[in-house]
Amino acid sequence: SHSHCLQDALPKGTTLLGVILSSDKTHITQVGNCQAHPLLISLANISADICRKGSMKSYLLLALLPVPKFIHPNKHLCGVLVDWLLHQVISIVINPLKQATESGRMMSNPLGNLKYCFTPLVAYVADTPEQCTITCVTSNASAISMAVSTQFGDPIFCAACTASKTHRQLIMVKRKTCAVNLSLYFQACRKWQLNRVSFPFWLDWVLAEPSSFITLEPLHQFFKMFWDHDQNWCSSMLGAHELDFWFSLLQVCSGYQHFPNGIMTLKQTSMQLHWEVQQ
Repeated sequence: SHSHCLQDALPKGTTLLGVILSSDKTHITQVGNCQAHPLLISLANISADICRKGSMKSYLLLALLPVPKFIHPNKHLCGVLVDWLLHQVISIVINPLKQATESGRMMSNPLGNLKYCFTPLVAYVADTPEQCTITCVTSNASAISMAVSTQFGDPIFCAACTASKTHRQLIMVKRKTCAVNLSLYFQACRKWQLNRVSFPFWLDWVLAEPSSFITLEPLHQFFKMFWDHDQNWCSSMLGAHELDFWFSLLQVCSGYQHFPNGIMTLKQTSMQLHWEVQQ
């Protein structure tokens, strides 16, 4: 497993403290457009049963990331500046964790015993659009592999997106473009499916690999994918009327939603409804 690989990369006798980061831009008021972008932190050493319970407070607020509004007339450039600022702020906040991963730190456990600890990034929890921002790829590229949108349905295996590959691509872009010519720089980045961030916060974080620390996002990659793809495949094979007929035959069970008229005529469906159809 990934945790065993990380432990093997550390000196013998040391303690692995896997860092879990999470961020999501949220609205904090019902009226107006007041937003906050919290950055949360947790430990992979904590049991998953505890992490899933919000009352256990296993996630701590590490920082409130800025939500800037740039006034430059070029909207595309404003979006790039937002991404640049996000990576720079996260890099400043987590700098002590980077140093602890590189050289280690002496820490005391709950029993008071000192341990030589290392803090690599093992997971970053975010929704699909923010995953692309974190891994510095465009929205039509995979955050964990070298695949682009035209290859998402292909059976061909694509290589993993690693820190070394991203670093090489950024170096090639910088060599081929001039620092003052943003237009050429943007075009070169688009060729490699990069989102124009020149230095991701995880690039100098030892043992950090995008293909490993980016986690699955259930909202889009489970429920939305099922409704947009699996449901359409079933409808194409069976036919809309036949699929609705089989759904109408399902017995009413306590705790499960019943669809007496089928699912093909449903409109304005939510993620909750997608989950209920999957059940």
